[in-house]
Amino acid sequence: MARQINILKQGAIASLPQGRHSDGGGLYCVVAAGGSRQWVMFYHHSNKRREMGLGSAGSTGLSLTDARKRAVEIRSAVASGRDPVAEKAALRSATRIAQEAAATATKRVLFGDFAKDYIIERKATWKDSRAESNWLWSIEHHAATLLTMPVDDISLEHVQAVLAPIWVTKQETAKKVRRRIEAILDAARVKGLTPPQAPNPAKLAGNLALVLPRAPRGDNHAALPYGDVPAFMKKLRARAITNGALAFEFLILTAARTGEVLGATWAEIDLDQKLWTIPAERMKAAREHIIPLSDRTVDILKLMRPHASEGSSFVFPGQSPGRPLSNMAFLSLLRRMNVDVTAHGFRSTFRDWAGDCTSHEREVAEAALAHSVGGVEGAYRRSTALKKRRALMDEWSDYCCPSTLGL
Repeated sequence: MARQINILKQGAIASLPQGRHSDGGGLYCVVAAGGSRQWVMFYHHSNKRREMGLGSAGSTGLSLTDARKRAVEIRSAVASGRDPVAEKAALRSATRIAQEAAATATKRVLFGDFAKDYIIERKATWKDSRAESNWLWSIEHHAATLLTMPVDDISLEHVQAVLAPIWVTKQETAKKVRRRIEAILDAARVKGLTPPQAPNPAKLAGNLALVLPRAPRGDNHAALPYGDVPAFMKKLRARAITNGALAFEFLILTAARTGEVLGATWAEIDLDQKLWTIPAERMKAAREHIIPLSDRTVDILKLMRPHASEGSSFVFPGQSPGRPLSNMAFLSLLRRMNVDVTAHGFRSTFRDWAGDCTSHEREVAEAALAHSVGGVEGAYRRSTALKKRRALMDEWSDYCCPSTLGL
């Protein structure tokens, strides 16, 4: 016996009691406890029972006739192997995606807003609790002209205008600002806010480097990028162990000046406390400078100790009796290694690494280089700050000389 359809009467819909009332063929009028009425279609697809709402069944909703027409359409779709519920969900999803895309196209994201979001997202990865405020301050202070610009409007000229006033006079600050703008715009590109093929206007090589003024380098102290230091140290250690090679490694690990290393005497060294105290008369700023020694620098000193010649107090003695290594020792070494950098340039390498790769305070890094840092430099030379500087120098030594290098 065929299943009956079209069971319900239009006039009776309003008086149906609470419950489900079949019209046949899977169409039901469902009456809730509060009296609301809904048309619902039940069917099976891929051996699963499916339920699809068609709309309200009240006086202002879908009539019985229209509900039956929808039921016929659904039964026909199911008979042809389709799943109306899945199709309805897919249509909603496509509509939502289209609406979001349209909203994104009409809403252009400003650099300042995106920079704040980027910093908030990244702050969990930064060890230094002050990093968030440092980033925000540098962007808001030095890149103020970019804040109200849509990220996809920022060009090379805009970034150049931000950096040009500080590129020569505040080189460290300018480097940080440029790197931060570049990182923010990279993130904007990844999120689809700028054209994927467009170059980052804050990129240095082949971009800003061609239009920004060349920063003066004083004595032209060419520096090795810190990312190349571990490989350089491995190459340095692979050479024959000489006074010059050991002295040069000592110079890199202590971030000291060439003259300070070449003129180092055993009277300045305290191996028990792992300290090197350079007297004021040998310092550029005419102030005593104490350098905490890492384990590797102590090892170097112990290697040099048996070579201390009688009548010479120098840690790294030269070939002439009573004289230290000459100023040419490091230059000759670098030439033999075919590396186009200077010994003094490793101080810049150390400073860049400390600023980019660690969470140590700026003042600690500057004090490690015996630089003046305003009115607080004295505090960072006192013994109370030695722990901080020792931690920095130990970390630098570990970076330069990972355990895989051996001794």
